[in-house]
Amino acid sequence: MAITVQGAVTAAAELDFDALAALPGQVADLGQVVEGREGAAVRLSAVLESVGVADGADWITLESDDGEFAISVHLAAVGDAVLAYSFNGGPLPIEQGGPVRFYLVDAADCGSASVDECTNVKSVAIITLSRERGRDTRPRTAREHEALHSHE
Repeated sequence: MAITVQGAVTAAAELDFDALAALPGQVADLGQVVEGREGAAVRLSAVLESVGVADGADWITLESDDGEFAISVHLAAVGDAVLAYSFNGGPLPIEQGGPVRFYLVDAADCGSASVDECTNVKSVAIITLSRERGRDTRPRTAREHEALHSHE
Protein backbone atom coordinates (compact mmCIF):
# COMPACT_ATOMS: atom_id res chain seq x y z
CA MET A 1 0.00 0.00 0.00
CA ALA A 2 1.28 3.41 -0.94
CA ILE A 3 -0.23 6.73 -1.86
CA THR A 4 1.22 8.91 -4.57
CA VAL A 5 1.53 12.65 -3.97
CA GLN A 6 2.13 14.44 -7.25
CA GLY A 7 1.45 17.47 -9.41
CA ALA A 8 2.45 20.96 -8.33
CA VAL A 9 4.91 19.80 -5.67
CA THR A 10 8.65 20.20 -5.21
CA ALA A 11 9.26 16.44 -5.00
CA ALA A 12 6.58 13.90 -5.91
CA ALA A 13 6.52 10.93 -3.54
CA GLU A 14 5.06 7.52 -2.89
CA LEU A 15 4.31 7.14 0.80
CA ASP A 16 3.74 3.69 2.25
CA PHE A 17 2.65 2.76 5.79
CA ASP A 18 6.13 3.24 7.26
CA ALA A 19 6.67 6.58 5.49
CA LEU A 20 3.32 7.90 6.75
CA ALA A 21 4.12 6.70 10.28
CA ALA A 22 7.51 8.47 10.18
CA LEU A 23 6.07 11.90 9.35
CA PRO A 24 5.51 14.55 12.01
CA GLY A 25 1.90 15.52 12.69
CA GLN A 26 0.76 12.15 13.96
CA VAL A 27 -2.71 11.76 15.46
CA ALA A 28 -2.52 8.72 17.73
CA ASP A 29 -6.29 8.66 18.39
CA LEU A 30 -8.31 9.50 15.29
CA GLY A 31 -11.46 9.68 17.42
CA GLN A 32 -10.15 12.85 19.04
CA VAL A 33 -10.35 14.73 15.74
CA VAL A 34 -13.00 12.76 13.78
CA GLU A 35 -15.90 11.73 15.99
CA GLY A 36 -16.70 8.03 16.00
CA ARG A 37 -13.58 6.91 14.13
CA GLU A 38 -10.79 4.68 15.41
CA GLY A 39 -7.18 4.32 14.44
CA ALA A 40 -4.22 6.57 13.84
CA ALA A 41 -3.67 9.26 11.24
CA VAL A 42 -1.23 11.87 10.02
CA ARG A 43 -2.18 15.47 9.34
CA LEU A 44 -2.43 16.32 5.66
CA SER A 45 -0.30 19.40 6.34
CA ALA A 46 2.62 17.13 7.32
CA VAL A 47 2.27 15.13 4.10
CA LEU A 48 2.21 18.31 2.04
CA GLU A 49 5.22 19.74 3.88
CA SER A 50 7.15 16.56 3.09
CA VAL A 51 6.67 17.02 -0.68
CA GLY A 52 6.66 20.83 -0.80
CA VAL A 53 3.66 22.56 -2.34
CA ALA A 54 4.57 24.64 -5.39
CA ASP A 55 3.67 28.33 -5.59
CA GLY A 56 0.20 28.82 -7.02
CA ALA A 57 -1.03 25.32 -6.18
CA ASP A 58 -4.54 26.17 -5.00
CA TRP A 59 -6.35 22.86 -5.60
CA ILE A 60 -6.09 19.38 -4.13
CA THR A 61 -7.56 16.34 -5.86
CA LEU A 62 -7.85 13.02 -4.04
CA GLU A 63 -8.63 9.84 -5.98
CA SER A 64 -9.63 6.41 -4.73
CA ASP A 65 -7.55 3.38 -5.68
CA ASP A 66 -10.24 2.07 -8.05
CA GLY A 67 -10.46 5.42 -9.84
CA GLU A 68 -14.23 5.53 -9.29
CA PHE A 69 -14.28 8.42 -6.82
CA ALA A 70 -12.39 11.70 -6.86
CA ILE A 71 -12.81 15.09 -5.23
CA SER A 72 -11.16 18.36 -6.11
CA VAL A 73 -11.40 21.29 -3.70
CA HIS A 74 -9.52 24.46 -2.86
CA LEU A 75 -6.49 23.54 -0.79
CA ALA A 76 -7.36 26.22 1.76
CA ALA A 77 -10.77 24.56 2.34
CA VAL A 78 -9.38 21.30 3.71
CA GLY A 79 -7.96 22.97 6.81
CA ASP A 80 -6.80 20.46 9.40
CA ALA A 81 -7.61 17.34 7.35
CA VAL A 82 -6.03 14.00 8.25
CA LEU A 83 -5.09 10.80 6.45
CA ALA A 84 -6.06 7.74 8.50
CA TYR A 85 -3.67 4.88 7.76
CA SER A 86 -3.43 2.68 10.85
CA PHE A 87 -5.69 0.57 13.04
CA ASN A 88 -4.42 -1.42 16.05
CA GLY A 89 -0.82 -0.85 14.97
CA GLY A 90 -1.27 -2.20 11.45
CA PRO A 91 -2.62 -0.86 8.18
CA LEU A 92 -6.16 0.54 8.12
CA PRO A 93 -8.44 -2.27 6.87
CA ILE A 94 -10.29 -1.92 3.58
CA GLU A 95 -13.57 -2.29 5.51
CA GLN A 96 -12.73 1.02 7.24
CA GLY A 97 -11.79 2.78 4.01
CA GLY A 98 -8.15 1.76 4.08
CA PRO A 99 -5.41 1.44 3.44
CA VAL A 100 -5.54 5.28 3.54
CA ARG A 101 -8.69 7.32 4.21
CA PHE A 102 -8.97 11.10 3.96
CA TYR A 103 -11.05 12.88 6.61
CA LEU A 104 -11.98 16.50 7.03
CA VAL A 105 -12.02 17.65 10.62
CA ASP A 106 -15.40 19.13 11.65
CA ALA A 107 -16.97 18.52 8.24
CA ALA A 108 -20.49 19.72 7.48
CA ASP A 109 -23.21 17.16 6.73
CA CYS A 110 -23.07 15.68 3.23
CA GLY A 111 -24.73 17.83 0.62
CA SER A 112 -24.81 20.90 2.84
CA ALA A 113 -21.61 22.65 1.71
CA SER A 114 -18.99 22.52 -1.03
CA VAL A 115 -16.60 20.87 1.43
CA ASP A 116 -18.56 18.38 3.51
CA GLU A 117 -18.54 14.76 4.74
CA CYS A 118 -18.76 13.61 1.11
CA THR A 119 -15.32 15.14 0.70
CA ASN A 120 -13.98 12.31 2.88
CA VAL A 121 -12.40 9.79 0.52
CA LYS A 122 -11.98 6.06 1.14
CA SER A 123 -9.02 4.09 -0.22
CA VAL A 124 -7.01 7.15 -1.30
CA ALA A 125 -4.35 6.24 -3.83
CA ILE A 126 -3.43 9.55 -5.46
CA ILE A 127 -3.20 13.10 -4.15
CA THR A 128 -2.60 15.72 -6.83
CA LEU A 129 -1.85 19.39 -6.18
CA SER A 130 -2.64 21.76 -9.05
CA ARG A 131 -3.22 25.33 -10.08
CA GLU A 132 -6.66 24.49 -11.51
CA ARG A 133 -9.52 22.30 -10.36
CA GLY A 134 -9.02 18.60 -11.00
CA ARG A 135 -11.37 15.65 -11.46
CA ASP A 136 -14.40 15.60 -9.16
CA THR A 137 -16.95 12.78 -9.27
CA ARG A 138 -18.98 13.73 -6.20
CA PRO A 139 -22.74 13.41 -6.60
CA ARG A 140 -24.46 16.47 -8.05
CA THR A 141 -28.09 15.46 -7.45
CA ALA A 142 -30.00 14.09 -4.46
CA ARG A 143 -30.48 10.77 -6.30
CA GLU A 144 -26.74 10.43 -7.02
CA HIS A 145 -26.00 11.30 -3.40
CA GLU A 146 -28.42 8.65 -2.13
CA ALA A 147 -26.91 6.04 -4.45
CA LEU A 148 -23.40 6.82 -3.20
CA HIS A 149 -24.38 6.25 0.42
CA SER A 150 -26.47 3.14 -0.27
CA HIS A 151 -23.18 1.24 -0.76
CA GLU A 152 -21.78 2.08 2.68
